[in-house]
Amino acid sequence: MTTQDYLRIGADIGGTFTDVVLETPGRRLTTKVLTTHDAPERALIEAMLGLLADGGYAPSQVTLIVHGTTLATNALIERRGARTGLLTTEGFRDVIEIGTEGRFVTTIEGLSPDRGHPLQQVFAADNVSQCGYCIPGMIMAASVLLKRNADPADEDIDAAITNICRCGIYPRLRGAIRRAGEVMRGEEQVEAAPPPGITPEEAARAVPALRRP
Repeated sequence: MTTQDYLRIGADIGGTFTDVVLETPGRRLTTKVLTTHDAPERALIEAMLGLLADGGYAPSQVTLIVHGTTLATNALIERRGARTGLLTTEGFRDVIEIGTEGRFVTTIEGLSPDRGHPLQQVFAADNVSQCGYCIPGMIMAASVLLKRNADPADEDIDAAITNICRCGIYPRLRGAIRRAGEVMRGEEQVEAAPPPGITPEEAARAVPALRRP
């Protein structure tokens, strides 16, 4: 074969048949064989070797193999897969709805694009962050807690915030969440934190997911 030639194989392993196509610059050969469910590769190899033999080619001449399968899709459609379960920690059951696109997820960017949420304001004003790695997750978990209970005790906070902080900010974290609750209840005010370095409009232009619906 010259550099202008190619020998490509395309294969699709289906629930009933395995289809294979052998393509060269001047011809195209096809075959269909029964899928071997106990070892799907067996039918695939058999079909590929058969096409190569029909065309008078050696396996070493193949330049590209493109492979796909609908076995998993068929199993889902026909509900023939093994029964499975999903274990989550408390407060994260919604990953089931999220997985089926039955529920949307609010990230810290969606909590308040202008950083005006009491938690964001207090975290900035009280210098809660240290390395900052765990802060978005902690703020989101705390926002769920305060929405459910705007006056949480330390025990409530410890139970709700399961995020691990390697910097050990837990004392500041508890204080900030309690203070944010006071702000939400109208019992406390916090000096506004400086705005982000990028406006919500600029952020939305750069990241389409931040655009308001």
